[in-house]
Amino acid sequence: MTQTQLLEQLVKEGGAIVTSNECSDMEIADARATNRMAVDDNGIGYVRRYQEWLDRHKTCAQPTGGRE
Repeated sequence: MTQTQLLEQLVKEGGAIVTSNECSDMEIADARATNRMAVDDNGIGYVRRYQEWLDRHKTCAQPTGGRE
C-alpha cells in the first residue's frame, strides 16, 4: 500500500494515521494483514488505526493542555 492509498483509506473509512513507532508488534502485524500500513522511502512505517480503536482509547489520547 502506498501513502496516498493509506490517506484515501482514511478519508473513506475514518480512524487515524500514526507512525508504526506508536504501535505494538501485534498492531503492526494486524495492520499489515489487513492492508492498513504503508512505508515511505525512508523506511518510516505508517498505520491507519480503526475508529473503534480510537473510541476505546480516547481517554488516553486527550490533550492535557500543558498540565501533566
